[in-house]
Amino acid sequence: MANGITSNRREQELEELKIANYNLTSNNSALLAAHATLQSQYVTLNKKHEELDNKFSKLQEYYCDGTNTSRENTCPLCKVDWIPFGSKCYFISTKTLTWSESRDWCLTKGGQLMNIEDSKEWDILINRADITRGKESGYWLGGYDDTTTRMNGEPVKSKRASDNYKGRCMEILLESKQDFRVRCETLNRWICESAVFPLRI
Repeated sequence: MANGITSNRREQELEELKIANYNLTSNNSALLAAHATLQSQYVTLNKKHEELDNKFSKLQEYYCDGTNTSRENTCPLCKVDWIPFGSKCYFISTKTLTWSESRDWCLTKGGQLMNIEDSKEWDILINRADITRGKESGYWLGGYDDTTTRMNGEPVKSKRASDNYKGRCMEILLESKQDFRVRCETLNRWICESAVFPLRI
């Protein structure tokens, strides 16, 4: 009788051990599967991180002075579709508006009609306009006086004795670097400028 009870207990304990072993094996398989999933996700995320890091490095190289490692080093950033150059951003339109509409468009984007100050600005604008097939088009700039263009938010008020230019606005042809005074209601492309956004790196 005692041997029979002992044998039953051993069989019961053996069965319990088998069940425990099965559960542990199942849990281990689940953990291994989860580990494999996490490992795969890690590889994918690490690859994406490397791609983003590479893209960021290229952006830094494009926008930033890589030789300047001081804390004051900044990158000039512009809005989408605006061209960074020096301390300014430029927008060259492909649509046409009147002078007043062009001025208002620039203002709504945080800029103003452009004032060309040197030949380097000419060159970058010509190159950009060539890409958009607008190099031969006329573009609105800011107002005009006897000496220079200016972004004063008003149509031309000439100081000359003649009234021929009153009520007219300044248009430029980039390719020939010529400027003209035309009726402000004429439809032209336009060029805006604004300050760059300095991103500290």
